[in-house]
Amino acid sequence: MEDAFILGSGAVFQAVAEALYEDSLPGRALQYAREIVAEAAKIIDSCINSDFYRFIVERIETRNVCFFAGLGSSHEVARMTAVRIGHIKRAIGDQVYVARESSTPAPRQGDLMLVISSSGETEIVTAWCRNFKRMGGLLAAVVGNPESTIASLADTVLALPRGDEPGRPNRFYMYAAFALSPLPILLVERLEEKGFRLPEYIIRWHQSVTS
Repeated sequence: MEDAFILGSGAVFQAVAEALYEDSLPGRALQYAREIVAEAAKIIDSCINSDFYRFIVERIETRNVCFFAGLGSSHEVARMTAVRIGHIKRAIGDQVYVARESSTPAPRQGDLMLVISSSGETEIVTAWCRNFKRMGGLLAAVVGNPESTIASLADTVLALPRGDEPGRPNRFYMYAAFALSPLPILLVERLEEKGFRLPEYIIRWHQSVTS
């Protein structure tokens, strides 16, 4: 329930921000919220069996370290995803880190970084990606521009719709949060298939979001 509440609240806040930007009536915010949730559902349906998802789940289930990266709103989406994946990774003896934090270690060959960027051209994030690849890491990118530098560096890419109007609240970040939300569920299911005994609190969470 918590995941659904957070994503639903985010969609409402995004819709209100767009309506305020336009100085519109409250009814417009409701319309935008419905549009956001409907589009997010289409995005999830289209990528749930995608090569992007398969690539990430296959890497996350192995014994390696996972990094999540982004700046600004992308950083918040990265952190949100890292928290959920982290509960499961720690249960099997691994760690998850968010880039730019004081406890973040240097990557090793075979580690995975999932990076989120609307433009795909943010200079500091691009530098992180180049450095990560140079050290033998694998890169998965969620971007709004599939022709961007970050997309060209990535081993797998998920391209999402993004806003192009300067100053207008960008839906890309909400779509990214929704698109990445099934990853913990898929990871739990993959580990259970392979016979891992996961902690009871993770099993209860999985049952609560899939029942």
